[in-house]
Amino acid sequence: LVDLTEDKEVDAEFMYTVKWKETETPFEKRMEKYSMSSSLPHHLEIHWFSIINSCVTVLLLTGFLATILMRVLKNDF
Repeated sequence: LVDLTEDKEVDAEFMYTVKWKETETPFEKRMEKYSMSSSLPHHLEIHWFSIINSCVTVLLLTGFLATILMRVLKNDF
């Protein structure tokens, strides 16, 4: 057991075991099993709503900034 109540360094030893299992799967095909079960989609799906939402947000913020700048600069000229 390790006492963690005091703020001091403690050396800890870790041990593990490994079992090697030979397979018949060639090296080139070993990652196929993991890529098929990946949570990533198999085809590129474009999120049109997000793109349009971002464009509208940029346009609105640009319009608000232009309006504020025009009001401020109108007093100077």
